[in-house]
Amino acid sequence: MRLPPDHALQQTRPSLHGCNRSVPWAGSLSLGREAGSNRQTMFPFGHVDLRVRSAKDVYPFYSAVLPALGFHREWRDGEKLEAFSFQTDGELPKASWFGVIQDPDHVPNSTRLAFAVQDRNEVDRMAEIVRSAGGLRIEGPEDMPYTRVYYAVYFEDPSGNRLEIYYCQE
Repeated sequence: MRLPPDHALQQTRPSLHGCNRSVPWAGSLSLGREAGSNRQTMFPFGHVDLRVRSAKDVYPFYSAVLPALGFHREWRDGEKLEAFSFQTDGELPKASWFGVIQDPDHVPNSTRLAFAVQDRNEVDRMAEIVRSAGGLRIEGPEDMPYTRVYYAVYFEDPSGNRLEIYYCQE
């Protein structure tokens, strides 16, 4: 099994990749119910505000990938398309959103955003969507040594930002 170069530290510290069972899965990212409970749980982040060199260049990619991950509601800044976002169902602040803002000086770095999905088949399905949408430097899907089951696909968006879609089981 091949590890992406930036995963060397994570290979020595597998606790960084523990599975969080209270996180709702794709398709219902903003609100879910804990197993055996009527208590609502909120996704652990409110929004992502991602910078890219050209919003127009990455829009086709994100307009295919984000709705498949449960971000169904779209907003765009009009014809100039320098910013756009996709939001989960529901109203703010309970809904989560993923925003993309153009910054011509943006330089991708080693930060990686990871999306949890419900099973291995969903990782495979999302990997095909990423490929079809123009994802770059795609690695996997493959099993990783972080937990008993950690199955992931790693890739970059057309602006070079690093992303991951994974399924994890303790």
